[in-house]
Amino acid sequence: MTPAPSTSRKALPLHWKMGIGFAAGLLLGLASFYLAGSDAEWVRVLTTWVTTPFSRLFLNLIFMLIVPLLFSA
Repeated sequence: MTPAPSTSRKALPLHWKMGIGFAAGLLLGLASFYLAGSDAEWVRVLTTWVTTPFSRLFLNLIFMLIVPLLFSA
């Protein structure tokens, strides 16, 4: 018996995933700005309660890595 041909696809490279995510975020941000306006209440709520905690968490994690590296160098 011969083995079945593999049908596995190659994974998308990381730089393409990052580029697609950047483009999607840019398009969603521009669409929400032009369709709802920058002073829409849901934009303020989303920014205050969703994106701000994630950005603070991200920055705290970065600082948690950088500070020990600087002191140990």
